[in-house]
Amino acid sequence: MIDMSKKQARWHDKKPEMAKAIHFLGSLPNDVQTIIGDCVVKIAEKEYKVSQLMSNLKSLGSEKILGLHQSQKKRRNYDKNPATHKAVNHVYILSESDQAKMTKHVLNLMDCVFSYFELHQALNVPPEKETLQKLADAFTEGGLKQASAFNKALRQKLAQNAKPAEYLKESQGDLIIGQ
Repeated sequence: MIDMSKKQARWHDKKPEMAKAIHFLGSLPNDVQTIIGDCVVKIAEKEYKVSQLMSNLKSLGSEKILGLHQSQKKRRNYDKNPATHKAVNHVYILSESDQAKMTKHVLNLMDCVFSYFELHQALNVPPEKETLQKLADAFTEGGLKQASAFNKALRQKLAQNAKPAEYLKESQGDLIIGQ
């Protein structure tokens, strides 16, 4: 029997905020993981030119090369989704200071995604994959500010399109606010 208390910590487990972001990402539905993972890859490329880092593996150091090789075994729960697997590896090869910056990006993105789902739940409107993709694209283009503006505009649009009948009911000539 394997003693789980002696299990070796992964690189991100040593960084609580990064571990929180990665483990939460791995728990999301597959299509949401794909959208967020692709967004993280785009940000890593845009901000840190990750493909250039990947092309010069020698500059990464032997520990990171070994880590990338080990990741191909897909033992981690988030490795099951190709976009999430790629996103985590893109963050992994960054310097520690750039990893910290990417952690902030990932956590901000996830806050925007939470807001997106909360908005849909509050208005009793089903979320749409295409709209979530547009939110992720807005985040990729302009960060937290642009994604927050997207959610704000979406809230206004959804609230305007909501049918008053969903919220108001008639009862012998009186209007009663629905719950």
